[in-house]
Amino acid sequence: MKIPQIFLVLILILLQFPLYALPSDSDSITVRGALQSLEREFKGIKSISSDFIQTKKMSMFNRSIVLKGRLAIKFPHYFRWEVDEPVKTTVTAEGDFIKIWDEESGETQTTSTKNNPVVKNIWAQIDSWFMGKYAVLAKDYNISSVENKIPGGIPLLIFKPKSKPLSSVIESVILNFDEPTADTSGRKYLKRVIIEEKSGDSTIIDFSKVKIVLQAEQ
Repeated sequence: MKIPQIFLVLILILLQFPLYALPSDSDSITVRGALQSLEREFKGIKSISSDFIQTKKMSMFNRSIVLKGRLAIKFPHYFRWEVDEPVKTTVTAEGDFIKIWDEESGETQTTSTKNNPVVKNIWAQIDSWFMGKYAVLAKDYNISSVENKIPGGIPLLIFKPKSKPLSSVIESVILNFDEPTADTSGRKYLKRVIIEEKSGDSTIIDFSKVKIVLQAEQ
């Protein structure tokens, strides 16, 4: 089953942060405090939806590829990543199945997660990543917090893989959060993800029109 590049980027984000102990070299009160604070912000969330713009910057060709679409997550078992531009593509994961449709072929491919432990693990990782369980992170990453260039902005979290195979490809993953709004039910939310590669390429995913619904609201 061929998975579109857009979904591969997302899987990269989700699957590279399994549930392990906090790294020993990240034993900073500042970092721990930031992680625990964000985890509290994400408790009790039932669903998340947003628009996104993904920009892939390719250093070798000095150009960028831009994808635009929407994201929808309903916990515990529904995920939808929909690309509108440049080619309409939809990835829907629900229950034990993942369906991928693209406009070019007009076909829908369906696969079961029952016999695929990697894909099956996506649900657990979506829960940890999008539900803000950042205080329990991978032992294979150096974690740091840096000041936001925006005055008063929430500090950025930076994850750097320590070992291969990921460290041979990824330089760092940077998370940028934003302040609560009425649409996010008064919760902080993930505004931007930056994936910097060893090759000099980078992927930036910007989230907008974010809407968070709490369990008590549905």
